[in-house]
Amino acid sequence: MFQSIKLISKVDNKGCLQVQLPSELSNSEIEFMLVYQPIFSEPAQENWPSGFLNLYGCCADDPIIIDDLGISELMDDDLAKEFD
Repeated sequence: MFQSIKLISKVDNKGCLQVQLPSELSNSEIEFMLVYQPIFSEPAQENWPSGFLNLYGCCADDPIIIDDLGISELMDDDLAKEFD
């Protein structure tokens, strides 16, 4: 039977992480696997529009790729008359 525990903890300056397991596991043999994900601090949120926070990180798995040609003006809509 597998059990899982999710923690947020800080690694010290020596690279050590302390994990405390439930006391009912004391004096028992267990097998464990450590999977980690760095946590990045949230950007300052004071001046963000209210709906923007819901979108933060939505493109993390879909990186923007820029080629060597740069930005093409042919891709832009002609908006010159839109603001008259």
